[in-house]
Amino acid sequence: MITISVNELIKDLTCNKVYRLLWIDESNIVTYAIDIEDSNALPFLLKVSAKYYTPSNNCRVL
Repeated sequence: MITISVNELIKDLTCNKVYRLLWIDESNIVTYAIDIEDSNALPFLLKVSAKYYTPSNNCRVL
């Protein structure tokens, strides 16, 4: 099982974007993340599972 936590950084390997996890629900089903390299970025919802779900479905924890 992969454990994630608030403020953790994940990198999308396909588009080389780095996201910060802002909030994770108690059931670890969804999280809100934000692109840390975009000054105009808004938080967006991600599904949490053993594999991180991002726009390209290809991430790793930094």
